[in-house]
Amino acid sequence: AKLWRLALPNAELWEAETDAVCVRKHRERLLAQGIHALVGDQNNRSTVEHWIRKSGGHFSVVIDDGAHKNGPILTSFQMLWPHVVPGGLYFIEDLHVGRKDRWDDTKGEAVMADVLQAWMEQKMIFSSWRDGSASNYANRQAQQRVAKWPVPKNVAFIFCQNAACVIGKTTNNIRARSTFGAGKGCPAPEK
Repeated sequence: AKLWRLALPNAELWEAETDAVCVRKHRERLLAQGIHALVGDQNNRSTVEHWIRKSGGHFSVVIDDGAHKNGPILTSFQMLWPHVVPGGLYFIEDLHVGRKDRWDDTKGEAVMADVLQAWMEQKMIFSSWRDGSASNYANRQAQQRVAKWPVPKNVAFIFCQNAACVIGKTTNNIRARSTFGAGKGCPAPEK
C-alpha cells in the first residue's frame, strides 16, 4: 500500500483484500495514508459489483495482484474494465503461474496467458488478413482463439513483460482498431 501512495501521491487509492481481519487491523493506518480498503473475493461477481459501487468506479488504473487464479482474474477484468476511464490502464500481475495446477482453476480452458494472446493476435493482425482462408494449422489455431476470446471493447494496446501485462483503454478521441492504414510509400495489403 505504501508503494502505491509513493508512486501515486495525489491519487484516490482503493485496495481490495480477501483477509477481513488484516483489513480491520490496518484500516486506520491505511486511511491515514488516504487508502480505502475493501474486503471480499474477486471471483464473486456481487462482491466486485459492491466494490464498484462503494468506490464510485471511474478507475484510472487497476492493478490485479489478487488470487493469481485464471477464473478470478478474468472475472475481475470483465467486471472492472467497463469502469476504467478512457486512457486508463489495467495491470495484471503474476501471469506466470496460470498453467500450474494450484492456480489453473479452468482446466486449461481460460488460462489468462492464452486469453491475452488471443487479444494480442486481434490487435496485431490486419482484419482483412483474417478472411477465413487460413491454410495451415497455426492460422486455424489462432482463428479458434480469436473466436473464443474476442478482444474487449476499447482496448487500445496490450504490453506484456515477464509475468505481467498492461491493457490500455482508448481515449475518447481515438477509436480502438485492429486494422491500421498503410504508411506513406507502403502499399496497402491486397483484399
